[in-house]
Amino acid sequence: MATISSLGVGSGLDLTNLVEQVVKAERAPAENRLNRNEARAQEQLSALGKLRSTTMELHTNVSGLNNFSTRLKTTVTGGEAISARISDQNQRPEPGNYQIGVTQLASAQSLASDHFADADAPVGAGSMTIRVGEEAVTLEFDGEASLRDVRDAINASGAGVQAVVMSDGGQQRLLLTARETGSAGTVEVEVDGDLDGRLASAAMAETAAAQDAIYSVNGLTLTSSSNEIDDVLPGVSITLQRDDETGPVTLSIGQDTDAVRDRLKSLVDTYNKLREVIGAASKFDPETGAGGPLLGDSSLRGLQSQLGGIFSRALGGADNPFQSMLELGFSTDVEGRVSLNEGKLEQALRQNQGGVESLVSNFGEAFSSALYSYSGPEGILLARTENLEAQLKRIADQRLALDDRMARVESRMRAQFSAMDAMVAEFQSTSSFLDQQLSQLADLRPKRK
Repeated sequence: MATISSLGVGSGLDLTNLVEQVVKAERAPAENRLNRNEARAQEQLSALGKLRSTTMELHTNVSGLNNFSTRLKTTVTGGEAISARISDQNQRPEPGNYQIGVTQLASAQSLASDHFADADAPVGAGSMTIRVGEEAVTLEFDGEASLRDVRDAINASGAGVQAVVMSDGGQQRLLLTARETGSAGTVEVEVDGDLDGRLASAAMAETAAAQDAIYSVNGLTLTSSSNEIDDVLPGVSITLQRDDETGPVTLSIGQDTDAVRDRLKSLVDTYNKLREVIGAASKFDPETGAGGPLLGDSSLRGLQSQLGGIFSRALGGADNPFQSMLELGFSTDVEGRVSLNEGKLEQALRQNQGGVESLVSNFGEAFSSALYSYSGPEGILLARTENLEAQLKRIADQRLALDDRMARVESRMRAQFSAMDAMVAEFQSTSSFLDQQLSQLADLRPKRK
């Protein structure tokens, strides 16, 4: 039998294309099924990823409501003598209005030495003792130390004094300033040995006196070594800024209703965002019959059940005048979206601040626990995601198996068609030979006269 090196040569037919079409036709049903399954799994995986990230965002927001407390804020009116802020919400500053008057600001002492012609010239050998309040530091200098060296040594000593070499009319002076304000920060400098006597405080000019702040709270006169007052009103930090010649200013401490409103509005926003994601994933179009990627998904239905009615659940406790978040101004529409009535919230805060705090805390604890079972590292949504990823891996393996099977089918068909092509070629060769022989026989017949 003749050997055919290329399909169709023997028969004259396009057998290569025929083999490809047959293989393609046999491959199509399985490949189409894999394509549909893969596209569906990818769509579901994408929807689950968005669902889980949005659920985690809401969980983070809700978890922040655990141990919820209404924050306080400060407001200063009537002048710029002070500024104030809440320094520690945990100390629960006492709300109210306070009249703060500033008579005198605290200041740090400054001393200036007499003039030195050259800041780089030696100032002698000896010791310098610097006392600030009850602390003392002694520095030793050899005969090579200059005024600049003295400055550097003081600044590096931690003596509570800042030293600067300043130019004054072409000459140099050493300026010492206490790092702390108040009368307790008085600076005293003694020199010994051959160290220049101009470096002793007794020989220096006082350019600024050390003095305590004098201020009043509701008429009570107080003093402070610092202009930062942290120990008069618990949890409140007051900064004295300038003498107030026009009289006291008013410091008001009250509920920061804006902060409460913003925190609960953030809850509304993230809750509604999750509702939108759920709606897109589970939608159904009755006209086209098309459904969202997670339509009918059990994990999505479970999450929806956790969201439903959470704002109407009784979580206030026996002694709380507020039982559900609806009483704080929350409401839901027919599509499950939530809104917040800010006026009703402020009214509830005025009525019973502690009741609002307790209810919101209980709500945050209950809701965050429910959400965590879906969004957590061992939650339902992650398990569902892993199942889909495993499904995609199986589809990839099935594609490889299909490729192998189709390769074997193609090889078998090529062998079969090659054998057929060779046989046809053999038949054609035999036919040609017989035609030739019959033609020669015709030439041997006697010719008629």
